[in-house]
Amino acid sequence: MNVYDSAYKLKDSLVESTEVKEYKASWDKIKQNPNNKKMIDDFRAKQLEIQAMQLSGKEPDKEKVDQIEKLYNVISLNPEVNNFLQCEYRLGTLMNDITKIISEGIDIDIK
Repeated sequence: MNVYDSAYKLKDSLVESTEVKEYKASWDKIKQNPNNKKMIDDFRAKQLEIQAMQLSGKEPDKEKVDQIEKLYNVISLNPEVNNFLQCEYRLGTLMNDITKIISEGIDIDIK
C-alpha cells in the first residue's frame, strides 16, 4: 500500500474518531461564548510562555507555575471550559500515541 494512501486512511479514521468529534463540538461551544473563549486564550498564552521558557533551557519561576495552576483550577470550574480541556487532552493523547506508534515503526527515537 502507498504511504500516502495510508495517511489519508488515517486522516479519515481521525475525522470519524470520538476524540475529534467531541473536541470539535466542544470547541464550537467555547467559540459561542466570548468569555469562555477568552479564558481559554489567556490560559493557552500562559502555557505557551512557560513552554517557551522551558524550550530555551530556562526553568520557569515558581510564581509563573503557581499562577498557571491557579488559573487552571479557576477556569476548570466552568463546565464548558472544563469539558473542552478534557476533550483537548484526550485528542492530544491520541495524537501523541499515533506519533509514537509511527516513530517506533520506522525506528526513530522521538522523546
